[in-house]
Amino acid sequence: MQHIKNQDLIHLNTFHIKAIARDFFIIENEQEIPLLLNSKDLVQTTPLILGSGSNILFVNNPHRPIIQLAFKRLQILERQSDYHIIEVEAGMKWDDLVRWSVMNNYYGLVNLSYIPSTVGAAPVQNIGAYGEEVGNFITHVHIYNTERQRFETLSHKECSFGYRTSIFKTALRGKAIITRIRLRLPTKPQFNLSYRDLHFLKDNPNLSLWLLRLTIGKIRMTKLPDPSIIGNAGSFFKNPIISPEKFSTLQSRYPQVPHYQMPDGKIKIPAGWLIDRLGLKGYRHGNAGVYENNALVLVNHGNATGKEILELSRIIQSKVKQAFDIDLVPEVNIIQ
Repeated sequence: MQHIKNQDLIHLNTFHIKAIARDFFIIENEQEIPLLLNSKDLVQTTPLILGSGSNILFVNNPHRPIIQLAFKRLQILERQSDYHIIEVEAGMKWDDLVRWSVMNNYYGLVNLSYIPSTVGAAPVQNIGAYGEEVGNFITHVHIYNTERQRFETLSHKECSFGYRTSIFKTALRGKAIITRIRLRLPTKPQFNLSYRDLHFLKDNPNLSLWLLRLTIGKIRMTKLPDPSIIGNAGSFFKNPIISPEKFSTLQSRYPQVPHYQMPDGKIKIPAGWLIDRLGLKGYRHGNAGVYENNALVLVNHGNATGKEILELSRIIQSKVKQAFDIDLVPEVNIIQ
């Protein structure tokens, strides 16, 4: 275990926001978690677990201690003819896991290629992309319950996965440290090409996991800025899900509005379309701005503060609410 005082976080969040953590801990194995939480350094405090920093906005210096999990072992637990069960520790980079799955001919995770996250952060908001979600493959999540002070295992059902949410964002918010996840990965060919930009691959006789991964990489490059070049956290807002009645009103005004039917009958609207419709691509608020190629992405133009980005997000929320009577909810974890 490492304890670093006054850790600079500018390179530990993809917005590249300047912030200082007074106490920063790096944990090498899960057994160190209860030792740290019961130590004098963390007594009566709720620490913040920091993964890759790709889904977080520091508005101020965090008041809470920060913990980063460094353990990242992967093992195959069970081999069946059409699927394998694997278990992966929380500190592994998410795309390292996806690349490993592609190299070893496991199906399912490839649509989630190039997402800048860690394995431990993936279940929290049930990361998803290009028609797929990680919750579709998770069978169990191992946690340390900070309230009960014990290790626990949650089943898929107990995780309450939904669109960009899970029990870790609701009932267990701030009470669970994810240490490992268990996944059921198909070994027989199956490709999810439901996302419209992937439809062209359906008739490709050379379709493979590597080709799909390459295609997704190219799509992401055209829609998302490289955080190493321009600070961002990917999609800042969730796509709103509205009632059929509200959608009918919206469609009467905008017949071409893109939409997706949800299993429960509600309608998902692309948040980026709403923002773009208001002409906000390229809009700037101080050193914060809306990405010129994707209205759903807020960016740091060089020296933006977390406060500027938060203010920009609230300006957008207000304009969308006024124009469409739709509430935009941030997907990014905002630390004030």
